Amino acid sequence: MVTQFLRFKDLKARGIVASWPSLRYKIDHNGFPPGRYIGPNSRAWTVEEVQAWIDALPTENPRHTSRNQKVAA
Repeated sequence: MVTQFLRFKDLKARGIVASWPSLRYKIDHNGFPPGRYIGPNSRAWTVEEVQAWIDALPTENPRHTSRNQKVAA
């Protein structure tokens, strides 16, 4: 199996990040994988690690649910 890599432009096109500062914030505060350098100024992420991060995201924010709604486990 061939490992597929995503670059910043791919993350942006998929709606994962909007800018480099938002990417840095996700890495520092939201557990987004740091990726790896594939050149002096080139960073990339595997499709698998990005998908694992997406799959681990909560599906609903409990702070924004009403009292009558159940929070998914």
